[in-house]
Amino acid sequence: MKKFLFLLLFINCSFLFGENLPLRISPFVSYNNDTITYSIYDGPKLNSQLDWETPYLFKTGLKFSFDFNNLILDFSNAAAIPVKCGTMYDSDWYTENIKTNLSKHNLHAGFCYDLDITLKYRFELENLFSILPLISFNYSHSSLKAQKGIGWCGDTGHTQLIKDYPWDSEYAVKVNKFGIDFYNNTFIFFIGAGLEKSLGSLQFGINAQVSPYIYVSSIDHHLNDGDGRYYLLLQSAWFSCFNLELPCSYMINDKNKLCIIPKYSYCKEIKGVFYSGKEKVRSNRSDQPCSFNFSKFALCIAWEINI
Repeated sequence: MKKFLFLLLFINCSFLFGENLPLRISPFVSYNNDTITYSIYDGPKLNSQLDWETPYLFKTGLKFSFDFNNLILDFSNAAAIPVKCGTMYDSDWYTENIKTNLSKHNLHAGFCYDLDITLKYRFELENLFSILPLISFNYSHSSLKAQKGIGWCGDTGHTQLIKDYPWDSEYAVKVNKFGIDFYNNTFIFFIGAGLEKSLGSLQFGINAQVSPYIYVSSIDHHLNDGDGRYYLLLQSAWFSCFNLELPCSYMINDKNKLCIIPKYSYCKEIKGVFYSGKEKVRSNRSDQPCSFNFSKFALCIAWEINI
């Protein structure tokens, strides 16, 4: 997978530098605060949930842009810095409407990579602003490692009582929990539009996008005794995600521009299927439905260089 992604980056760069077109290169860093949630149901009842929260995830990358008249094509590649980045929460409901078990695990980023390709066309409204309809594709790969953690269990299997109790009750038992590795691949197509307004050296904008289609494939590897257990989760949906960006920039000179881009992304809960087994294959399909959703905030600082 890593070799394939770096090959994509090489192709992007070769394509851009090989064309005799106006080129802009933007190295950037971004602060990311993401929450990815996976849930498993027993019919309509919530049974289990994993919340992957990364409030300390930092990424760095390059964006390549070239213009042909009013047509703009952007390629953006980014990778996360592999450090501790947050907390994973593992919750279980053994009794309906009662969260009986909860564990907390320190979370470390592994190989996390983003690829964005965007095609825009600029319509200039003289002395007013610019309108930019756009289409884009986003691929995101996340590798997160939840280390061994501490759990509080109020289910009868741990308390040896005759009924289940909440995880934070006086009857709950404190236990050590194994870690979980998480591998996620998300493919999203977007359509949308942007507005831009220039005021001297300053430029402000807003971009709004909605996703006609999203496909998600994830693997949870529960590191129990032995080789543990794998859960393969698959989801897809129509018109379930949106992006909102508020870019602003300061033109330092003809060749250099400082850009600050806050961005918020949201995907509502989408249902799918999951498989479980001792290997990372579609071994045993479960009759239980599963779901996926995320909310992501990013603050990007970029230095744009006009070649």
